[in-house]
Amino acid sequence: MLKRILGSITLMIWLGTLAFVAGPVRWEFAHTYDHWMEGLGDSLPSPTKNVGLPFLGLGHSSLAASILIGLFWAIAWLSPVGLLIGIWRTRSDHALSDWLLYGGALYCSLMFLASVVILLSLWLPFALLGD
Repeated sequence: MLKRILGSITLMIWLGTLAFVAGPVRWEFAHTYDHWMEGLGDSLPSPTKNVGLPFLGLGHSSLAASILIGLFWAIAWLSPVGLLIGIWRTRSDHALSDWLLYGGALYCSLMFLASVVILLSLWLPFALLGD
């Protein structure tokens, strides 16, 4: 029971952190990034226009970008909720440990990959400015 409670508390703290990062932190970063990119308009690289800016809520969003953003937020929110539900549905201690270990590892890997793609697309204009 202690593992279930600790796992639940950890996931609830993560969901609260995710809400803070997805809301106020992302909005403030979008505002700042918009000021940094002021005047560049059409000269931004394609990954920035198609991935980074729509993720921040800036610029025009295409259907493909909307699908990617929806997929990112679905993974970001539904995976921890699924892990939380699974914590209370597993029967044995061993299955609970496996669920948390493998589910958490898969979630962290997917979030790391998606975050790298988004951050790289946002960093790209600054990398190209030096050339």
